[in-house]
Amino acid sequence: MFGRVQAQSRAIRGASNAMREYASRAAHLPIDTTGAERAVSGFMSAAAAEHLADDIRADMDELDVHLVDTAEVLDDLAAHWDHADAATAADFERIAASLHGRPGD
Repeated sequence: MFGRVQAQSRAIRGASNAMREYASRAAHLPIDTTGAERAVSGFMSAAAAEHLADDIRADMDELDVHLVDTAEVLDDLAAHWDHADAATAADFERIAASLHGRPGD
């Protein structure tokens, strides 16, 4: 049981770290549109490509905020999970001690 709880805690922390990495990537997306006219020749105007790039940048900024917030929540969750795991382990140790005739804490 404890191994599973600890594994879930590690998975939560791993998800938190992944969220932080995604947030870092989203925050550093390139926004250079100088080559937009050549890049999208025949598909849309350079102004439209620049507008699209601006929209995507705004979306990535919002995503960055969301991912950072989510990572913080996951960190808190993992800490609480670890605390609950330790408390449960202590409870089981007291039960085991009483079953073996040793006084618990």
